[in-house]
This record gives sequence, C-alpha cells and structure tokens, in this order.
Amino acid sequence: MDAIWRDYFDDTKRKTQSSRTEYILNTSYPNMNSSRKEQVLRDLDRFKAYLDSRFGKGLYKVITNPKFHLVARFGDKTIAGTPDMVVIDKDGNPNLFDMKAKSHPINQTYKGQVVNDARNYTAQ
Repeated sequence: MDAIWRDYFDDTKRKTQSSRTEYILNTSYPNMNSSRKEQVLRDLDRFKAYLDSRFGKGLYKVITNPKFHLVARFGDKTIAGTPDMVVIDKDGNPNLFDMKAKSHPINQTYKGQVVNDARNYTAQ
C-alpha cells in the first residue's frame, strides 16, 4: 500500500505516462489486483482533493519518503516512528501524515493479550 500512494504523489515516476491513474493501473503492486487499485485510486483522489482544499492547489509540496524519525511521550507511553508523508505548505510549515490503510483489523499479541490494530494505533 505504501508504494502505491508514494507513486501517486511522485511526479518523476510518471514521465512516460499521461496521468496518475494510468501509471498506477499499469504498475504491478504486491497483493493488488486491478479492482483494488481502482478502489485505492478513488481514495487517493479524494485525499489529494483534501490536500488541495486545505493547502491550495499547487501551493504545497508532498514528500513521501521522509528521512527522519519522531519520538513523542504521552504520559507513560513513548511512541516512535517515521511519518509516511510530509506536506510542506506555502509558508514552509511541515504537516505530518501517517497513513492507516488496512481494510480489516489484524489481530496481534501484545503483552500476552490478543488485540487488533485499532487499539495499537489509538495513541498514534
């Protein structure tokens, strides 16, 4: 999933393709059939429309492979990671995005208990 949204926002990967849609549909992604790609493209188009309305069309820069890590403390919990996307607005302010793209919860064992991703990502 990470690769498809990176490609969607990376203009340099589409040099020979006429559109984001054409590039995505003609590129192979693990565990993605054409129907799932079309569904993801609709979601990405809506997300891009959100970015355009929030920051102004053409007035922001999307970085889809940030090279830094973040660490934050919330009470007794520490959360660390790398954002999936950074959007730099026209004033140079960074806006961090961490995508969650699972279509169903995957159960995991945490401290001996089975929990799903919703619980794991609540603090994030």
